[in-house]
This record gives sequence, structure tokens and C-alpha cells, in this order.
Amino acid sequence: LTAYGMKQTLTYVAISDELEEKAPPPAPKSNGTRLTDGIKLDNPVSGQHATLRRSLRAPTLESAARNTRTWRGPVALFESGIVFDSQERGDNDPLPLQIEGVTGVMTGPRNVSIWGSGEADFDFFDAKGAVEHVLETLGIEARFIPLEDSTYAQGRSAEVVTNDRKGTVLGSVGVVDDAVWERFDAESNAAVMFELDVEALYSLIGEKTRADNYAPYARYPDSQRDLALVADSEIRVGDALRICMQNRLVRSASVFDVYEGGGLGEGKKSLGIRVTYQSETQTLTSEQVTRAEDQIVNRLERELGVTLRR
Repeated sequence: LTAYGMKQTLTYVAISDELEEKAPPPAPKSNGTRLTDGIKLDNPVSGQHATLRRSLRAPTLESAARNTRTWRGPVALFESGIVFDSQERGDNDPLPLQIEGVTGVMTGPRNVSIWGSGEADFDFFDAKGAVEHVLETLGIEARFIPLEDSTYAQGRSAEVVTNDRKGTVLGSVGVVDDAVWERFDAESNAAVMFELDVEALYSLIGEKTRADNYAPYARYPDSQRDLALVADSEIRVGDALRICMQNRLVRSASVFDVYEGGGLGEGKKSLGIRVTYQSETQTLTSEQVTRAEDQIVNRLERELGVTLRR
């Protein structure tokens, strides 16, 4: 994350109930476990440090908000540390379970204000990019699925899960809800946040049984074609890209346009997907590319109900 341009912060593991209530811990995970009520300290140093934290959300948001009150430039912070759960170990073990995680927050302008740099603020895709950077570095494939979480703005958050049948939850990413961000008295308009389960990442790294593979530079040219598709509004773009990438001749697939509006019908959206085809053994002919494209379109229609836009 430091290589991504973020700064590490460090906060106390004991916080106040008032601080944690500003950004409550996440809801139950998909596997059914959840964090319980906070563990109270018998002899706290002060009322501000009386409860062991159950989440890094509130402390990291507080750190970011404090920086906005003294700095008008970009604020991109993360904290890696432990949180506590009093019930996960079971009744026979009095010690709380310590769970390691990392939470990052970005707020304010994306760049230091200099001539020609623009005034764009951090957005969802900056936080998503940080998560993707970590996962790519670790060699972990993941996908993003819609998430409902009260700390995030409705419809602007995603759960990060492994891209396999298990769908192991790795974390979340999203735009912090305006009402939540206002509780921290920040002097910036909005914030984006991500969370990662460090222990889940460790377990996946341990499961890797092969070394990274390296391929030589391509000797043959690629061929790009665009697909104009019509899909139901609830169809996830990532699912369409996944189908494209599963074709053996496809080297990359990316979305360049999403449109919802007149001319498509209610509950429909238009997707523009750019697909790059390439072979490692020959220069592809137009007929070969067309055949691969037809295979992709047929799968999209069969599995997702997505059709070509006429």
C-alpha cells in the first residue's frame, strides 16, 4: 500500500464506544461469523480508551478526518492491526480472538494542487485500485460483488471475494456514506474506504502450490474488436468480462462504455466491451477472430441473457 502512495497510521487498540458507533463494525460475514459486543477494560487509562476495538473503520476514518482539518491536499491513509472478538474462541477459552486486518481511507483531491493537475477527488475506483494492487501483488484472483453495508453509501460498495467456487470473503470497498463521514467533522466532501482480512490473505498465499509463471513477449499482432451489448440492469459487468476472458484467444477485455436511458427499454443497460484477441503461435485471421467473437456472444446470451445491440 505504501507503494501505491498511501501512508501508514497507527492508533490505539482501545477506543471509546462513541467513536466506534460513528462507523460500526461490519455486518456478519458470508460464512456466518460476526464480531460481538466490544470487550470492556477493567481499568482503562481513560474513558476514551475503555473498549477493545472490533474494527479499524472508525479509528482510520478519524485519522483521515483529522488530517483534512490541517491539510488541503490528498489524504490516503491505512492502518494494519488487530481487532478483538470476545466470542469466536468459544466459552471454554476466556481470551478474546485477535483478528488481523487492514483498513484504508482516501479523501480530498487526488493530486496536490498544482497547475494543470485538475481538482478531481478520490473516488471508488481509487480505493478499488488499491485493493486490486494488493491482490495482484500477492497473486490472488478476486471479484467484486454488490454489498449492502450501513457504513458505505447505498449502491456504491462491493464485497471482495475469491474468484472461485468457495467465494472466500477477503474484504470490502466503497464510498463512505455522507452521514457517516459527517460524524467525523471532516473538512472534505467525501471519502472512500476499503477493508481487507489479512488472515484470509495469508491462508490463500499458503495454498499457492506453484511458482509464478512468466511468458515471453508476444511475437504475433493482436486484434481488437468492440462488442455493443444489451443486458438487464442487474447483470454485473464483471460476469460479462469473465466470460470474455475464458475464451482461449482473448488476451484482455475491458469496459469502455455503460449507458442506461432512452431507447433501451425499462430495466436495461448498454455495455461497450473492448476485446483483444491474440495467439501465441500465429497471426489470427479475420475468420478466426470472428469465430471466437461468436463463441463469446453465444455464451453471454446463454448464461447471462445478454444480446448484441442492434
